[in-house]
Amino acid sequence: MFANLIAEKLQKLQLSVATAESVTGGLLAHCLTSIDGASNYFNGGVIAYNNQVKINLLNVQSSTIANHGAVSSFCAREMAVGVKQKFQADVGIACSGIAGSKAVENKAIGLLFFCIIIGNKTYDFEFEMNQNNRKDNIELFTNKILESFHYLLTKLA
Repeated sequence: MFANLIAEKLQKLQLSVATAESVTGGLLAHCLTSIDGASNYFNGGVIAYNNQVKINLLNVQSSTIANHGAVSSFCAREMAVGVKQKFQADVGIACSGIAGSKAVENKAIGLLFFCIIIGNKTYDFEFEMNQNNRKDNIELFTNKILESFHYLLTKLA
């Protein structure tokens, strides 16, 4: 549902978007590109599951990962900045979190950090949604990101 509304708003506002995903593994990009005409607003995306990909492709600082962890608001923000620049998009969206069955970096299962940058405005989000099921958490994470993105676009329109 949100993907259709987002597609309409992006086209109306003439904005392009790029995604950098870790925890959602490409589901966010899939949702955004499942709409006819997606090439009018979707510039591209990166599935940056590995920390070296975050560092090498998205210019996340290794010190950010060392000091705050890959699952952090700091990492999500640097990923969003990096993907926005790499794909020359108006909007950069990035997410990092823990969907699986065990905690990572002493952070709880179901923890989600994401960042949405629209133009020069940056929005950081943190949510905890534990369904104890990796697939369900990934879907919930993706829906939460889409819902938040739709809300921000609604404020612009």
